Amino acid sequence: MSTAASEQKSMFKTYVHPVIVIILMLIGNFVPVIEPLTRMGMQVIFIFIGMIWGWSTCGMLWPSLLGVIMLGFTEYAETPEAALGLMLTNTTFVASLVAFVLFAYISDSGLMDVMARWVVTRKFAAGKPWTFMIFLFFALAVLSPFVGNPIVLILIGFSFVSPILKQMGYTKDEAFPTYMMLGISLCGLFSVWASFMPGSIYTRGILSTAVGQPVTSLQYTMCITVPLVLSLILFILTGKFIARIDTKKFIEGSKVLQEQGSEKMSLNIEQKRGAVVLLVFIIGMVLPSVLPQTWAITALLNRAGIVGVCVITTVALLILTKKDGKTLGDFKQMMQGMSWDMLMLMGGIMVIATALISEGTGMVAFCSGFMIPILSKTSLLGFVVIVCVLMCTISQFSMNMVLQMVFAPILAPVLMQAGYNPMTAVMAVYFGTQWAYLAPSGSMMAALVFGNTEWVSKKQLYKVCVPWIILSLIMSVIVSYTFPDIFCSNLTPN
Repeated sequence: MSTAASEQKSMFKTYVHPVIVIILMLIGNFVPVIEPLTRMGMQVIFIFIGMIWGWSTCGMLWPSLLGVIMLGFTEYAETPEAALGLMLTNTTFVASLVAFVLFAYISDSGLMDVMARWVVTRKFAAGKPWTFMIFLFFALAVLSPFVGNPIVLILIGFSFVSPILKQMGYTKDEAFPTYMMLGISLCGLFSVWASFMPGSIYTRGILSTAVGQPVTSLQYTMCITVPLVLSLILFILTGKFIARIDTKKFIEGSKVLQEQGSEKMSLNIEQKRGAVVLLVFIIGMVLPSVLPQTWAITALLNRAGIVGVCVITTVALLILTKKDGKTLGDFKQMMQGMSWDMLMLMGGIMVIATALISEGTGMVAFCSGFMIPILSKTSLLGFVVIVCVLMCTISQFSMNMVLQMVFAPILAPVLMQAGYNPMTAVMAVYFGTQWAYLAPSGSMMAALVFGNTEWVSKKQLYKVCVPWIILSLIMSVIVSYTFPDIFCSNLTPN
């Protein structure tokens, strides 16, 4: 029976589901248009639905590529070449591509294996999985704005944890690997925690634009940073007491490694090279955040960005040679070591998310026309609850950063006209969209988690995500309803 069921599942994955994906992507050309959506809007929406079906049933790679190509047969991109060009020139896609290549070299060097083994054998971590996770999550969260790019931070975290999971005998069907990868991705949210860092300019810009005046550092810290910290605490509590993540293998594995003697972190020549490359990369990412902006080196590194730093470092690996005459890096091997599932998923999501809210689709007008009449007839608390829930729901299927830029400036004036603090609307939108982890289309962080098919199980992911998102939504409603009047009272209309 099990063999027959396995064969049937394989047949569906090979033949039936791909046909369903293609039909869904094409049907937008024929179904009636629901105003204010346009024909282009219907085409893009059904291509996106087809991509979601493919991601859920067939994998991440080919549904992402097919979705991008299908956009080339719509009014949005006009040709497949133009649609593919939108993905290949997307800044996030390009940054991810070059970072994946460089981190493939670092991972192959074995450096992360040694570092991971050293950390888990320390007294504070050996046999204490929750202490280790709290340390790791908060360390990554604190470092996030200094690294400069949440994708880079998450790749560092993934590369660090993967060797631990392998050495301890974990598989993707167990909850612990998925929980670890999800927790690392949440740390990417903290790239905006420091109000004084350049990375926070985007978030401060959303807040200031929506409320109509600058937001102070104290207001920013209390209204953005504190809720983020609360969300990470809720995630840890969810794993410990609700999902009840099984950590037995970590307890046993860390003690075994400790007994084997990992007190000293001894590196071979390849690992030392990997350490140098990692150090050069981190310096290139961190220096622009800590050096004076007037310095020439700061301007140069800011201009280079993650793409420049990664490409220059990779080129150096392909030029410099070892004693045997071979180059330090093997480009073919580096390309083989990267996660194409993760990369194509991210590229596809970036393109489709931009297409969904583009002016020609009518999507923004459709959502606004649905939300504003409801919100204008409810109490302040009802307003906050509805916005948080709707934003959380919509953000699972549309890039959360886009929703923040679109709806914060739209909804803040609605509250201001009613005599309430506009920061309430901004916080409700911002934190309503932050918990987009139920589908790969929700955010860059979600895409990286779903794309990490080596360690992430969807079943285990939902086991943690659903209760955590519910708790985070409740927290979002409370802070959005109370914090603005406590810390941003100057924004309330007289």
